[in-house]
Amino acid sequence: MTLLERRPVGCLVEVEIATGRPHQIRIHTAALGAPLLGDPLYLPGGAARPEVLPGAGGYQLHAHRLLLEPRGLALEAPLPSGLLEGQQP
Repeated sequence: MTLLERRPVGCLVEVEIATGRPHQIRIHTAALGAPLLGDPLYLPGGAARPEVLPGAGGYQLHAHRLLLEPRGLALEAPLPSGLLEGQQP
């Protein structure tokens, strides 16, 4: 995980994952003490709230760049304006 920018609401980070396993980014960032902005499930430290279901949304996660191997297909999408300005939905 690479810190790109500190913001009053939360930090913008770049995360690279090796697999598409469910919740991988959510668990790893929470375990590092930086849960995803608006994540209702994972707390700092990686513990899950028992009253929240794993599929619960609300967190702000955007795949800006996606590289699919082994074909090397690369996709990019601009950041939504709300994320650029550090706004909450």
